[in-house]
Amino acid sequence: MRKILGKKLSAKFIAIALGVVLIIAIIPLLVHANYMIPWYDDYGYAKYNRSFRLAYGDNLISLMRGVFFQVKESWWSWQGTFSSIFLMALCPIAWGEQYYRFGGMALIILFAVSVVFMMYALCKEMFGIKKTESFCIAFATALLTIEKMYFPGHAFYWYNGGVHYIGIHSFLMLFVGVIVLLSAKKGVLATILQVFFGMILALIVSGGNYVSLLEGAIILVALVLYVVVKYKKRAFRMLPIVAVFIAGFYINATAPGNSVRSAFFAGSAHGPVESVLLSFPDGAKMIGKFSDIFLIVILAALIPIIWNGLRESKVRFRFPIIFVIFVCGLYFATYTAPLYGMGSVQQARIWNVCKLMYQLALILSEIYVIGWIHRVVREKQGKLSLNIGYWWFYGLCIAAVLIVFAHRDFERYDYASYGAAYDTLNHESGFLYGEYLDRIEQIKSQGPDVLVEPYRCSLWYLRQTDISENAWEGPNIELARWYGKNSIALIDTNGK
Repeated sequence: MRKILGKKLSAKFIAIALGVVLIIAIIPLLVHANYMIPWYDDYGYAKYNRSFRLAYGDNLISLMRGVFFQVKESWWSWQGTFSSIFLMALCPIAWGEQYYRFGGMALIILFAVSVVFMMYALCKEMFGIKKTESFCIAFATALLTIEKMYFPGHAFYWYNGGVHYIGIHSFLMLFVGVIVLLSAKKGVLATILQVFFGMILALIVSGGNYVSLLEGAIILVALVLYVVVKYKKRAFRMLPIVAVFIAGFYINATAPGNSVRSAFFAGSAHGPVESVLLSFPDGAKMIGKFSDIFLIVILAALIPIIWNGLRESKVRFRFPIIFVIFVCGLYFATYTAPLYGMGSVQQARIWNVCKLMYQLALILSEIYVIGWIHRVVREKQGKLSLNIGYWWFYGLCIAAVLIVFAHRDFERYDYASYGAAYDTLNHESGFLYGEYLDRIEQIKSQGPDVLVEPYRCSLWYLRQTDISENAWEGPNIELARWYGKNSIALIDTNGK
């Protein structure tokens, strides 16, 4: 019995298992994207993409003219987030309603790849964890952040909102991974690749939403210090990357449209110092909502993986308290920009980023603290070991998740993949999408003033709200402009 209980799972087996589970988890999310429905700003930001191609020919030049015209208009009239606007203007609906789904699929794949890439780079190159264990941590982190996304509807299934926040933050994670991974490589090729991709990603992040912009600025300073200390002369590779980020930051922050947007939120926005101070209580309030059994189990399951992966690490893991304070500060900083710009954090698409940074902060803190303990024990030749990766330990972890899940009566949205699979297999997604197609036919078949039936099916992931009975509401106006109508409104089902 002792021999059986003493058996441990190999890191290779765990890495393969986690990789397979991650792929399986992504599949229902991708399938669910087939039923995505565009909403509001999807139409507004893609209008010049479509109209320029219709007017000047369906080619790359016309496409870019329309996209950059949208960037210019928004930069002058609303906000300076030029890279976000660029990506918004590429909304697939500009090529037809049937292509909208590919935007969501791209966001899902981009996010999964970026988490895995960044965590692997950090574990392997920054923390000196062995390759196989680094993949284990990367896959586990991706699984956690995908399944426990605060609101997948605004992360993956609304292209405009998703690309502006989770999309830009995915590019930030790629940015971190490129710098950390390629800084560790010598040679001309590594230098060219780091500078080239680093500059592109710096431009994207610096022109994105202000949460990711602030996070990117703080992280970039830390990465420059890291590269200078660890790699000395290779830090010169960072100069063009930093220059591009600063230039993008300036273009973003000084846009005339920012004053227009600020005026809209005048009276509710806070000052810079107050925004920083309020970030801490606001962030603390959400910790309970961001924490659950799956997070705890992932953190527990990673303990032996991290411990074994650090066996050959030469990293000193000095100043663990400072490191933990830094990564926790990154979490709280996600609240600062919206508090400064809008006075509060109420949008689910922003909480997606906040929760992501909370999860990453916990995992990175766990790695660093275990690394510090590992070094102290090794130097003092102690007997402490956190190598508790027995097969039954992981079995208990899985059982804990399943028991809590069952106790909650199989809440369909506890896990993103389960919610997506549930709605798809029960044909609710297809029913809603059928209603959407019927609405498009109603719009196209009527005259300049259109009345449409309200949606009967309401799915948490796929539908934001609905247009109004008032034809002059913002969503109604954008929809009417898209289809060349004077007005579009819901039929008054109350008979008023």
